[in-house]
Amino acid sequence: MEDANNKISGFQLYIITFFLMGSLFVGFGIISMFTLAERDVWVSVLLSFITCIIPLLLFIYYINYEPDKNIFDKNKSLFGKWIGTIVNVIFCAFVFLLILLVLWNSNGLVITMYLTKTPPYFIIGIFVLAAIYANIKGIEAIARTSEIMFFISLIINTIIIISLGTQLNLDYFKPVLTGGFKEEIRHSLNFTSYLITPLIMIAAIPKKNIIKNKRYNRYLSAGVFAGIIKIGITFVLIVGSVSPEIATFYRFPAYYALRKISIGGAINNLENFLALHWFLNTFMLIMMGIYFLNSFTSNLFKTNSKKANYISLLVIGIVAVYFSIHIFGNTVDSIEFAKNQFPVIISLTLLILMFIISIAIFIKKVRKSLKT
Repeated sequence: MEDANNKISGFQLYIITFFLMGSLFVGFGIISMFTLAERDVWVSVLLSFITCIIPLLLFIYYINYEPDKNIFDKNKSLFGKWIGTIVNVIFCAFVFLLILLVLWNSNGLVITMYLTKTPPYFIIGIFVLAAIYANIKGIEAIARTSEIMFFISLIINTIIIISLGTQLNLDYFKPVLTGGFKEEIRHSLNFTSYLITPLIMIAAIPKKNIIKNKRYNRYLSAGVFAGIIKIGITFVLIVGSVSPEIATFYRFPAYYALRKISIGGAINNLENFLALHWFLNTFMLIMMGIYFLNSFTSNLFKTNSKKANYISLLVIGIVAVYFSIHIFGNTVDSIEFAKNQFPVIISLTLLILMFIISIAIFIKKVRKSLKT
């Protein structure tokens, strides 16, 4: 990978974090939350401000350990070469699955909105090729791309909030806590799992590569909470404008809600344009996911040549395109996976692994202090 393009700013870190927080809500993330929490989904969002604190603190604790190293070198330093490599492979498996999920949902959204008869390989291939090109240019190019996407997203979301905000029906939010408070706590954990899990990709960027990294924790935390607010506003707009009952009928309820937007009563049918902001989230995860996997292969095989980098990116891209099309048999399977398996198989396992790593870091620090 190119060392010349490996620096990003704190603001760019904030943007990358912000986009990753919403990347799993395209498709199955939103619909699974509606089928679980229905009209009380906003309660789950509020509770997530609390439930996300522990995984966020664990992640920050991990990042601040040996900040000159990326996730792969840190794990080898903690557990040794072989066990560290196994841990790295586990992380890569998680990230690869996230890429497949996002590509699956992005393909479904494109087919629903624009290209109903276009082959999936073509649609997914475009996403992957663009992400590979960004990775060839380096993390700095990814970060600069994220800045452009952020301002585009800001404009689109402002239009959406102003337009749908005037159409909210408060009756759609009643009654409150129909399933009980305990159920909402469980739903908030599901919500948090969709939010936090993609953040592991950021660990592939060493803290030293962040310009003025003394404020790293602030930028990261700001991105996390801004992401929660953004998704929370999305849920409120969907519930208040179309009702939770209708929202659960659609695979992409956010897209359906956009159909109600009209500017000045004269400009209508803007949903296809406004829905583009969701692709910015998914594209960020695809770029960062491929960056994560490519960093692992470079670390594993100890090669930084351009040729090896191109081959690695190409192989990752081809495998991702193929398996993303076959990961689920149908939409129902993807939603069931999001509701039941994802929070346990992926998020809980990742959280346990982060706990183990944090304990290992603490023990190593204690031993080091005793020696001195």
